[in-house]
Amino acid sequence: MEFNATFIVSVISFLMFTFLMNTILYRPIENIVEEREKLIRENYELASSNKLKSKSLLDDRIKALAKSRLEAKNIVNENIKLANLDSDRQIKEAKLTNSKYVESEKNILNQQEKELESLLEENVLELAQAISDKILDEHIAIGGNYNG
Repeated sequence: MEFNATFIVSVISFLMFTFLMNTILYRPIENIVEEREKLIRENYELASSNKLKSKSLLDDRIKALAKSRLEAKNIVNENIKLANLDSDRQIKEAKLTNSKYVESEKNILNQQEKELESLLEENVLELAQAISDKILDEHIAIGGNYNG
């Protein structure tokens, strides 16, 4: 291989072209790529940080929601318990009132039964007297207690 002036001019041209391309094109592109990588890295870190904050907030909301549901369930259970107690009390009061009413009505019926027995006894005696008067054609006093 021989070295002549053309070869040296070609090498110098190549080196100048490389220097110019490096200065004009490659370094600005490299700087743009570095800035983009830096921006992407910062955005990724920010996104990661926001993701952690979001997860923390979501966990807090879930815990608060679970706590609220538990409190609501306890309130409902307490109200059901109170309603059952009130219902039981009202049922007992109604049974007591009903039993007093039934007892009162029994007493009234017993009294009416005694009055009817007395009335029937008088009617039986009068009827027996009328029958004996008709059969015997004379009046014989029928009296006494009728236990029929």
